[in-house]
Amino acid sequence: MAFTEHYYPVSRHKFFSFYTTGTASLSESLSISNVPFQLYEVRLHLSSAHASIVDFNALISCASVSVYNVRLFSQAMLGIQDFVWQPSGTLFFRENDTLNFSMLMSAANVFGLMVQGWAVTG
Repeated sequence: MAFTEHYYPVSRHKFFSFYTTGTASLSESLSISNVPFQLYEVRLHLSSAHASIVDFNALISCASVSVYNVRLFSQAMLGIQDFVWQPSGTLFFRENDTLNFSMLMSAANVFGLMVQGWAVTG
């Protein structure tokens, strides 16, 4: 599934919100082409909490050199239905870097994923 993009213009930065939903395993990638960006928040909602330990993972794939790929977070989702993550400090990314999100899920569970941040436009 593709992210649905919404921009809200503010000075030389654009605030964005990307949304996606689905069932079965979560495997989504977000790349903001040709502009650097700052990550503000990641939100995940599940239709039902997991009864076993399943990790929700977010990784950054560096567009220039793979040696700079890093895990942003990994959250055990046992008994958790709603999860919100905000970086403790400012996280800037280069143009064309990719955020990758993944989690194993049952086909009966529905997820809603929202990613928000600021794209530098000028």
